[in-house]
Amino acid sequence: MNARTLPLLLALALLIPSSGCLLTHASERVIRADEQLYEVGFQSPLAEETFLACVAHPDASEAGKSDSFLGIPFLLALARSERLSNNAIHNDQIILCDTNGDGLITNLEALRYRDRFYPGVDPSQPLAANHEEDVSDDHVSMSASYAGHVSDTDQRQ
Repeated sequence: MNARTLPLLLALALLIPSSGCLLTHASERVIRADEQLYEVGFQSPLAEETFLACVAHPDASEAGKSDSFLGIPFLLALARSERLSNNAIHNDQIILCDTNGDGLITNLEALRYRDRFYPGVDPSQPLAANHEEDVSDDHVSMSASYAGHVSDTDQRQ
């Protein structure tokens, strides 16, 4: 190595970790943000606790997320994230749980829903033990009619 090459290599070594992208952009979009909660009843406290414990499980909200990233080193970094609104997640879970679409979640429907989608959830445990977020009583007092929103294709037997 000659005397001119060493300073050039040192300058290059210092520039590489401190360089960034010329263009960066990150965005998050909430899908179905204006959706109202469906009105639903529960046969018993067991059905309600089982359903709410499952809805509050982290896997329930992960299903509605989509992340994408485009990067060209030292030039471009674009990140986009899409997620369902909390009401949309809750309504989708009602549709999955209330298999006959009558607006009443029975014990059997709640237990089948739990066993099929969230087998690790134990409704006898406090909600915080089953998931990261706590579910408030707002989920029980819902404003829109659920039975009128379910189409034949949405009902799953």
